[in-house]
Amino acid sequence: SNAWTTAYVVFGLALALQADHAVDRGVLERGLQALHNHLQQAGKDANLQAYLLYSLSVAGRKNEAVRDQLTDKLGELNSYSKALLALVLQKDGRDAKDVLGALAKEAVVTGGAARFDGGARGGWMDHNMEVTAAALRAFVKIDPKNPLVPKMVNWLSVVRQGNYWASTKQTAMVIYGLTEFVGRS
Repeated sequence: SNAWTTAYVVFGLALALQADHAVDRGVLERGLQALHNHLQQAGKDANLQAYLLYSLSVAGRKNEAVRDQLTDKLGELNSYSKALLALVLQKDGRDAKDVLGALAKEAVVTGGAARFDGGARGGWMDHNMEVTAAALRAFVKIDPKNPLVPKMVNWLSVVRQGNYWASTKQTAMVIYGLTEFVGRS
């Protein structure tokens, strides 16, 4: 199985379960086991490790060793991974301020708008709308009064293309981030 796809599916199943939808526990457990296996095989790819760790966290599982290793490797993490790691730390009751501070330094602020850039490879973590939505979720959960929060909301509102963002996946992640924002407002 593909590590990225497995993590995305486990993330979705975990959210569905949290929303009281019927989820086949056997499917979820097999997905979680696959994530643990992928995490062991991720090698030195810190960004993949962060994505897998986040999906495990959403499903209620911890991997403190990987979490702590990633916290020590902030310089290797892209903006998306930093946002996800901050969310994992917050959920685990750990201090996420250093990770959030490192993330804040990567914001691209133009007037009343702020975004976080993805990479140029076109991969899972490279779309600036989704990266900004992940950063928004992290800031809203950890530092909701940060001045970047309304700027990210503004940027996400401006880049919408009619009633959607770049794709179904980006639209879902942006809606998820904006929902977190509205829920805290």
